Amino acid sequence: MPPGSRICIIGGGSAGLITCKTLSVEGYDCTLLEKAPEVGGVWYHNQYPGVALQSPIELYEIADFPFEASVDKYATGAQLRRYFNRYARHFNIKRCLRLCREVVSCARCVAEEGVRSEWVVTSRHTPSRERFEERFDLVVICTGMYNEPNKLALPGLSGFKGRVLHTSEYKATAVPPKTVVLGFGKSAVDIAFSVASNSQEVSLVARNLHWPIPRHIAGVDAKWATMSRFAVSFLPSYQRQTWREKCLHERCCCLLGLPYRIAEVTCPLLYSHPAEGVLAFLTTIGTDALWV
Repeated sequence: MPPGSRICIIGGGSAGLITCKTLSVEGYDCTLLEKAPEVGGVWYHNQYPGVALQSPIELYEIADFPFEASVDKYATGAQLRRYFNRYARHFNIKRCLRLCREVVSCARCVAEEGVRSEWVVTSRHTPSRERFEERFDLVVICTGMYNEPNKLALPGLSGFKGRVLHTSEYKATAVPPKTVVLGFGKSAVDIAFSVASNSQEVSLVARNLHWPIPRHIAGVDAKWATMSRFAVSFLPSYQRQTWREKCLHERCCCLLGLPYRIAEVTCPLLYSHPAEGVLAFLTTIGTDALWV
């Protein structure tokens, strides 16, 4: 595709910003559509108290744009939002950016013979509902895995008298006396920890219990055990493998997941076991609020 071609990038998170910067440097005419009023992606939509990285910033920063020295080792959500806004200003991405523009359709036009086909992208300005139709030579989708909240749908939930909130909807508001948090991922643990100091009773409901890996295991930074390239090479592969990884996966398949198995054995020796059977079911508990 020759330089000067029009490219539409959907999503203003880390992937969208980096894609826009990289293609703009190569001479392409980029337009970045973001449905939120600010860049940052998942870090804009999740602003609950305590939201932060679960990996050190050196594993998260963009290669040609380091974090400021004042940023925490495990950067907070507010620090990450400032980081991505600084990135957009520094590389002049703001000129390509169209905020509050939700994409509602994307269709490829049937081109005439000898004429390059185009993409017709229809977007909607979220505050005014005004629609825009634009044509592009290429569309790059950078919406990530977490652009739509996975909201709870259970029989009888409509009869629940308390509040039901997704983590992306929770802000620093008054916490009810009794709270149930569904899930055992990072956001669930963050929410439970956040509301515990102000709530009389907090219950954490998990389908399957597992060991969250602490930041340090026996005084050693966990990144060396779980986030190094050596450790990642032991994980079941979902991308194109190098010849070393292919050899490891074919001849030493019994070693797959080894670093995490070691952590699984080590954690019970260092910390008390998680409770067996956290809760029976939501309907058996009187609660005022539910986070999912």
